[in-house]
Amino acid sequence: HKIPIHTFTGEHRILKTDFALLCPNCHKAVHIYLREENLQYEDAKIKIRNILKR
Repeated sequence: HKIPIHTFTGEHRILKTDFALLCPNCHKAVHIYLREENLQYEDAKIKIRNILKR
């Protein structure tokens, strides 16, 4: 989920575009960056891609 579901207030229709397919390791990394560094999904994705390029 690109936008954490717990952040929705009231009713929200979940769409396919709200999700991204990730391997388990990247999924965990994204959650860590969202939680600990308060990044948005796209920023976390860029950070992970840069790390993987090394």
